Amino acid sequence: MTEDKVPPTVSVAGGILTCIKPGLTLTANASSGVTYVWSGTDVNGLTTQSVSVDSAGIYTVTVTNTSNGCVASDTAIVSENKVKPTIDLNTIKLTCASPSQTLTATVTNGGTASYAWTVPAGVTNPGNVASFAVTVPGSYSVLVTNAINGCSNSANTVVTQDTLKPVVSLNPITLTCAAPSQTLTVSVTNGGASPSYSWTVPNGVTAPGNVASFAVTATGTYSVEVTNTVNGCKATATTSVTADTAKVKVSLNPIKLTCASPSQTLTTTAVNAGANPTYVWTVPNGVTAPGNVASFAVTAAGNYSVEVTNSSNGCKGTATIAVLADTAKVSVELNPITLTCTSPSQTLTATVTNGGATPAFVWTVPSGAANPGNVSNFIVDKVGFYSVEVTNLTNGCKATATTSVTADTATVTATLNLITLTCASPSKTLKVTVSNGGANPTYVWSVPNGVTNPGNIDSLIVSVGGVYSVEVTNTTSGCKDAATVTVLVDTAKVNVTLNPITLTCDSPIQTLTATVVNGGANPTYVWTVPVGATNPGNNPAATVSIAGLYLVEVTNTLNGCKGIASTTVKSDTNRVTVTLNTINLSCASPAATLLATVKNGGANPKFVWQVPQGVANPGNVASFTISVAGTYSVEVTNLLNGCKGTANTTVSADTSKPILEISERSCAVDFKFYSVKVISNGLITITPPYNVTDNGGGSFTISGIPAGQSVFITATSPTSNCKTTLEVAAPDCNCPSIEPPIGSSQTFC
Repeated sequence: MTEDKVPPTVSVAGGILTCIKPGLTLTANASSGVTYVWSGTDVNGLTTQSVSVDSAGIYTVTVTNTSNGCVASDTAIVSENKVKPTIDLNTIKLTCASPSQTLTATVTNGGTASYAWTVPAGVTNPGNVASFAVTVPGSYSVLVTNAINGCSNSANTVVTQDTLKPVVSLNPITLTCAAPSQTLTVSVTNGGASPSYSWTVPNGVTAPGNVASFAVTATGTYSVEVTNTVNGCKATATTSVTADTAKVKVSLNPIKLTCASPSQTLTTTAVNAGANPTYVWTVPNGVTAPGNVASFAVTAAGNYSVEVTNSSNGCKGTATIAVLADTAKVSVELNPITLTCTSPSQTLTATVTNGGATPAFVWTVPSGAANPGNVSNFIVDKVGFYSVEVTNLTNGCKATATTSVTADTATVTATLNLITLTCASPSKTLKVTVSNGGANPTYVWSVPNGVTNPGNIDSLIVSVGGVYSVEVTNTTSGCKDAATVTVLVDTAKVNVTLNPITLTCDSPIQTLTATVVNGGANPTYVWTVPVGATNPGNNPAATVSIAGLYLVEVTNTLNGCKGIASTTVKSDTNRVTVTLNTINLSCASPAATLLATVKNGGANPKFVWQVPQGVANPGNVASFTISVAGTYSVEVTNLLNGCKGTANTTVSADTSKPILEISERSCAVDFKFYSVKVISNGLITITPPYNVTDNGGGSFTISGIPAGQSVFITATSPTSNCKTTLEVAAPDCNCPSIEPPIGSSQTFC
């Protein structure tokens, strides 16, 4: 005998599971003539040489030599590397200060990573890089793949942009004598919360630094660069500061007064005075200042000076001259006069110096005015130039004076704005518009009864209709005007009615209509409807199919006035219920009344009958007499709401007659009486009445009938009350009796 204990050989290799290679095939390399048994996750008990695994773990294969039963085993270790990369993308906001920034993908567990970028349309894809320069806003994403295990992950970020530039402007400036220093101010939009300012100023001017405005006293070009400190965006503005400061040069003509020329014109000659210079005169005591004039008549010696102002730039110039006289000059003054509405006539007086005891007056007056003659004063009621020549009759010296009598009688015009009070505007401002009312006109109001008078104001709040009037007075001239207006009221209440509706079976859907008075051309409608009903919106009518409370508010869009109406939509759809009485016709009751009992049928319901063939239809009645069995039905209609109900009944009939047969007649022993036996399924009665005995089984005996007397026997059905009657003749009890034939009334002896 030989011995075979050589064990088989076996080996198996493990591996690593990755994202690229999620499964492995484990193959056992063994000597020939063996069987395989595996153990491990998902392979326990498998008997193939190779197995597929997709989980990390320890896998063992055992082989058995089929010839000698010897075994051997080996173990494979399967590990796993499926860790995904983690990615972080930095946040970027592009600005004017940083128009290009680096977008970086910071990766953990990436191994030898590869990068696949997705960039906005129009942006060049950077390729397989971890970072690149970004200049365009939008959505950026990257897919990172670990080249070792093939695992991938992605991240995205939105690159934003803040490159809105400031909008900058500078106010124009012209330096003048009146305003030699002015503020130059930057107006900025989109500058951020705290913009910075960088100024460029003319040579010799100190730069103001980081300020939005500063005082300017020198001409030249000024520019500013404004920077939004949040996003670094900049903008500039430039302005040219000019100057209008040319000095006014003034001269006065020399004058020497004489008796032959007692009045001469003093005239101002001005250079650089502008188009409309102003004149302020200083004249000798006793001389009336001429006011804002370039020249005037001089009749008195002394020093005269004038200050001329260029009204455009405020620059000034002065000149002075001494007016001489070679004789005692007669001087004359005329008082200034301004005619007004309150003083339409005033006294013009010539005040004379050096005129002698009785000077002579020669007046020149405007056309249409009466010349007063040789007087020193007179009443003036016309505007125009008045002059007087005064002659000293002692020395012949003369003097003249002229004045312009003016009038401040410009017609005051006053108007009041038109007002219509409405529900939407129950109060409005009534305002006076005045022309020629002067600086401080006065107002006297007349208002409707019950309204508080507002006093001396030019406007008031009006909330009451009626006639309002105002008298406006120019306090300088006394001139007046009045205006009147009627304040209208458009607050007519909107009246709304809703048609009543009762929903019925005939009309389950109806139209609810708002009828409006004083609603204007295009009123608006706001509905409130029951739960479950469709709101019609801004419409005058609603389709109604649900009972309940409906409300509508109507607004007159012209005056804001409103009206409300509501109605309760009722429902009359109660189902008509009908019952028919049960009828069983019989011989006792061969006819009966069929009655339809109605609920919710209204006052006068309509009846439509269906009757058995051959029976006359009763028509529109609630009941009728029937004598025929069969099925009867009725449809009842409530004529008020159209609702219907039906009922039917089967009328039965029991008219079968009972059996009645004579089975025996027999005489009594004494031959004075006889008896009758009958067979019947009814109840037996006899006429005249005699004793009836129920023998049972449908057999009855009638006894005690006098001999020779016939009787009537009646059988009555206990169910239908139908009857069968036989007349029974008396047997001849004077001879021997034999049983007569059944049903016979003969006597046999």
